[in-house]
Amino acid sequence: MMWRLLFAAAGMLMLAGGPRHPAGSMLEMLSHHDWFMAHALVTLGYGTMVAGLIAFLRAGATTPTMKRWTRFAIAGTALQTLEMAVHTAAMVDAGNLAAGHATPVLTTHLGMSMVFYPLFGFTSAAFFITGMRERAIGSPWIVWIGVIGTVANGIAPILVGLVGWAEARILFVFMVGIAIWLLAAAVWPTSAARALVPFAARD
Repeated sequence: MMWRLLFAAAGMLMLAGGPRHPAGSMLEMLSHHDWFMAHALVTLGYGTMVAGLIAFLRAGATTPTMKRWTRFAIAGTALQTLEMAVHTAAMVDAGNLAAGHATPVLTTHLGMSMVFYPLFGFTSAAFFITGMRERAIGSPWIVWIGVIGTVANGIAPILVGLVGWAEARILFVFMVGIAIWLLAAAVWPTSAARALVPFAARD
């Protein structure tokens, strides 16, 4: 199915970009040569995840509950993709930040992250759990990886930006859990697929 290919591609893009995220102060990160590539790959990953969710809605979401939460996940992931695009573009404000001038793109990204990250975390976690319960996608063996990953990543901007807990930056790394879930879900057999396999073959 197309959604499997798209989920696998999304997971690989996220894994390719996430670990390349530069460290240091905001100015050091914005000025780092890896900023653009790291965030561009992750943005493409989220965009591909949106396409995968749309494909899944058409082919794999067979119950009203599954369809409802897939639509919510599409909306949440689309907003996250938009935020990541602005996030990527924030590098243009490196000079302004260094000079103490206004940083409109960076400020917009930080404001969007306070809302869109949690929305994505909630809708994607609900999608992962619903897919497991409906036996439509994933399984109990992998759902916890995706849920922990997306919830931790979703609350990171609030803990860092609003609470001022700088150590919470580590939670952004949990995005890897989303990528792992996407890759695993892409190859994990669904109940519908298992029903097509003869009983003898399952043994």
